[in-house]
Amino acid sequence: MKKLKKVFVLAGVMMLAIAGFAGCGGEVQPDPDENPYTKTIDAAELAEYLFENITFYDELNQVDKEIAFELYGIEPDTALEGTVYMSTGATAEEIAVFTVSGEEAALLVSAAYEARIEDQKRGFENYVPEEIPKLENAFIVQIDSAVVMIVCNDVEEAETAVDSYIAAYLTEETE
Repeated sequence: MKKLKKVFVLAGVMMLAIAGFAGCGGEVQPDPDENPYTKTIDAAELAEYLFENITFYDELNQVDKEIAFELYGIEPDTALEGTVYMSTGATAEEIAVFTVSGEEAALLVSAAYEARIEDQKRGFENYVPEEIPKLENAFIVQIDSAVVMIVCNDVEEAETAVDSYIAAYLTEETE
């Protein structure tokens, strides 16, 4: 079941990489000729929005940009920008937002997220096994040039926060 879920998540990320945005519920159709990577989302702004609109049980702090890239094993030429909020280590809660300039980079960042999740599972399985469900339900999505990962208790709340950001972002884009 876990592998099937990962397949669906990865397939979803790949579809979003092609489509260029997620979560609009069919209300706004993307222009198939439009390149989603030409609209660069501000990684810091999106990460802060998610931080402020999702309930976390641990204290999250923004990490230094260089540490964020190193933590995820992302080369600086793969992503344009990156912002990561991490917990104190008592929980697996985390927000990561990296902006990319193309589909290949988006797939590399998604793979880095999956590797991070697996590393965290190994680290928490004997330390705080109660955190494993958060990691198994990590939410990964792409919004135009931004590839997002959220590890939290309430995935529905994370999805709602992403959807509300998309709604506000698309409203700004059309004005």
